[in-house]
Amino acid sequence: MLRYSLPMVFAACLAVAPPLWAADDGPRVIQTMTMPVAPNGLAVAPGGGRIAITTPSRLRVYALKSDGTIDAGHVLFSKNIAGIDVQSRLAFTPNGKRLYLAAKDGVVHFFDCETWTGNTINLDLANMWPWGIYALENPPLLLLSYNLTPDIFVVNHAAPKSSNVERIKPTGGSGFSYGGEVTARADGLRLYGRMGTPTSPAQYVVHSAARTAGQPGWVYDLPGQPFGLCLGPDVNHVLAITAEDPKLYILDANVKQPPVLGCNLDGPSPSEVALTNDGYYAVIADIGGASVTVVSGHDLRGRLDPALNLSASKVRRAVLAMGSRVEHVALHPTRPLAYVTCLDTKQVKVVKLAIPGIEHP
Repeated sequence: MLRYSLPMVFAACLAVAPPLWAADDGPRVIQTMTMPVAPNGLAVAPGGGRIAITTPSRLRVYALKSDGTIDAGHVLFSKNIAGIDVQSRLAFTPNGKRLYLAAKDGVVHFFDCETWTGNTINLDLANMWPWGIYALENPPLLLLSYNLTPDIFVVNHAAPKSSNVERIKPTGGSGFSYGGEVTARADGLRLYGRMGTPTSPAQYVVHSAARTAGQPGWVYDLPGQPFGLCLGPDVNHVLAITAEDPKLYILDANVKQPPVLGCNLDGPSPSEVALTNDGYYAVIADIGGASVTVVSGHDLRGRLDPALNLSASKVRRAVLAMGSRVEHVALHPTRPLAYVTCLDTKQVKVVKLAIPGIEHP
């Protein structure tokens, strides 16, 4: 099981920091698209045919070419949106038929991805900014979290309307009033989020909350402030990154257990983590280090054990300097590609994921 094998997989990361690999033998940028202003959100459709990007006050949806690069001249949809001048959160439903955009004050826009007609849901959260968004298919749930409440909001996206929203309060912790990233188990019954205290500086933890009455909730005790969250490939584990002493941790998704250290990270301020659908690569955006870190757990033949039950010697990491603060990362569903937002250069870059010495099949 992944519970026992992931520490082995990532153990080699602990000893030696990886070099900044040259562009021709590791991860590399294969496309750069400059936006009018700095992008502050993005999401890739599950089918890989389109990418949604927000900049302050505007949503744009571009077609993706067959090789996964962005067709900058093919804008499928563009619309001015209020309340996204600082940040937004975007998510496609898993069937790719609808796009959600969370804006300030609890306003959630949704659009049909064929006709691009849409509507809004209003959660009435004055002066709150969205921080987390996650969509499930079956059950059809959209999860939302915000900066000034630890609660997780659950919308049935089969019938999205303001009166059809659950508000899940975390248990197992007290004194928390801030929210963060959010994800969920596939059945939608257990949710995972990041919440923080009103102290200065704020202290954040990862928590698990249940949607079923009577089921326990808990807080994971991480030795550092967590930022990114994503569900592991076997859906029994959650990956979390911490900032002060940057590390990747593995959390049991089903019971409270001490976090398992996956590997050290090199950048000073990791901001998001994502995992490719095939489990080959974990990708970490680092806003302070202006870099992208790629971690691979597959062996030298390019074959992946479904349980990631590999020897530690077959793990690799590589860091790609981006020349700009990197805030968000989204992944192509079938190709080893990452899409990242670069704040200082006002760009979206497409990164080919690769590890020196390992060939992705």
